[in-house]
Amino acid sequence: MSGDGVNDSPALKLAPVGIAMGMAGSDVAKDASDLVLTDDNFDSIRVAVREGRRLFLNIQRFILHLLTTNVAEVVLLIIGLCFIDEEGASVFPLSPIAVLWVNLVRRLLDLLLTERVFRARSTTFATLIFQILLYAFELKSLDRSMFSLTPGRAFYKDLWANQTLFWAVVLGMMSVVIPIYVPGFNNRVFYQSGIGKEWGVVIGMSIVFVVWCEFWKLFCRKPLYKRWAPAPVEYTRAEETASKQ
Repeated sequence: MSGDGVNDSPALKLAPVGIAMGMAGSDVAKDASDLVLTDDNFDSIRVAVREGRRLFLNIQRFILHLLTTNVAEVVLLIIGLCFIDEEGASVFPLSPIAVLWVNLVRRLLDLLLTERVFRARSTTFATLIFQILLYAFELKSLDRSMFSLTPGRAFYKDLWANQTLFWAVVLGMMSVVIPIYVPGFNNRVFYQSGIGKEWGVVIGMSIVFVVWCEFWKLFCRKPLYKRWAPAPVEYTRAEETASKQ
């Protein structure tokens, strides 16, 4: 509801969203409204609605990405605590510094030896980073497939449309090289070591993760109330008339 006069104030007050004119509107209408158009341009309402929806969707995607990735890290560490190594010590799939690196924080650690454990941690670390970064592409749409965001358009063009996100993902994947392969920096700081054939596991698990996300989107495209609802019963006009009598 929009208005500018004193007589519009009751309707502005009762409307879900009351919008008053900032330049030509009365003070009573401004006090009763929820929003005030400073330029008295109705097109500003359309722009504000579009911007508000964009911000809401971005916040929703960010919170969803943050919660799911953090829960994945916690579940991964809890599962690791269910096992023990040959020395009877708990198994940590990720070192503390690797967890902090995922969250863009760094700290110093010091440990030598245990080459096999280091390689396993490097594999887990790289897999987690790749999945988190690919998940950002999946969140470009909560229901459409990453490979068909825009019908009739190649998916790589949709990914390239947001160049900031694209290069952030690429640089994030390239940054995995530093904590895995830089001598001294990997085993003394990140508790890890270089890997070779383990990259097959990293790529394979990343593909499995993307496939799982695509299946989940496919499952969610049909509303829940329609997914298991019984088929509607069709009546003829004669049957409908008879049922009313």
